[in-house]
Parts: sequence; structure tokens; C-alpha cells
Amino acid sequence: MARGVSNILAHVECGGPAIAANLVLPIIGFLPATDPRMRQTVDLVERKLMSDGFVYRHDTNKSEDGVPEGEGAFLACNFWYADNLIMQGRKDEARRKFEKRVTMRNDIGLLSEEYDPQSGKMLGKFLQALSHLSLANSAHNLEQSFSSVQARPAPAPGSAAPPRFASPRRGPASG
Repeated sequence: MARGVSNILAHVECGGPAIAANLVLPIIGFLPATDPRMRQTVDLVERKLMSDGFVYRHDTNKSEDGVPEGEGAFLACNFWYADNLIMQGRKDEARRKFEKRVTMRNDIGLLSEEYDPQSGKMLGKFLQALSHLSLANSAHNLEQSFSSVQARPAPAPGSAAPPRFASPRRGPASG
């Protein structure tokens, strides 16, 4: 495991494509966000995949995945980035990033898969469940972070992995 994550970072530093999906590793409990490799990953995303404050899924100029140049900022990655900031103790910065993303919702509060900061338009699949799930998870994590920071620990060898996303709070049943 350690070599695999280190190899990803080394590959990127040697000119390979950076991939923002690696931001999900602490969210699912694979590595703590405070692990030096995750701190390097966040730094890498900030240097190579962030433009105008938006996180892009990958650099389409370097990736050969068939996605054309000009892809918008992938909204789930932006919320995963905020989650990493929270878990690294950068909660004020995370709140600013989160609040900016929340204002991008349309008139009925929905998000698409991607966003084009230049035109201010949503792109890609619309209505995107992953964007909404990531938003809800980040909102929960932000709320929790201002009462106490709750980074998800990596699972012990042989144990079941922790839940991927925070469970929604359940209020009183209405009827």
C-alpha cells in the first residue's frame, strides 16, 4: 500500500498525469489526511489541478483518457478537496471553498457534474448525484469540524473499511 501511494506521487512528479480522485483516499479511510503522502497529494492538486480556485479532475492536456480539452471543474473533486482541508486542520479555508461551491447551485439548488468558471455554466451530466452526495458529506464534515475535528482513521488490517460517506442526520419522524 505505502509503495503504491508513493508511486502515484512519484509518477506525477516525473511528468505523469495528476488525478484529483486521489483526494478520496482519506474520505474512505485508506490513508489519514494528515499522512505526508496525502499532504503532498493536496499540494499537488493545488499546484497542478487548480485554476481560479476550482479543482479539475485531471489535466486533460496530459491525460489520454479520451476526454477532450476544456473539461469543466469536476464538482465532486472540489468537495473532496474541502474535506481534505478539513481533515488537515485547514477548516477556515475549507469553509471558504465550500461556501463558494454552494453558491453555484441553480435556482432550485441542484448541481451538475462539472462547472465552467469562465462562463458560469454547469456542464456535463445534470443532475449529478455524486456532486450532491459530496456536497452533503462536506457540509456534515464542516459542521463537525467546528465542534471537533473528526478525521476518519485508516482501517486496521483485516477489518471492515469505515463507511464511505457521512450518514445523514435523522430527525424526528414526520407523519
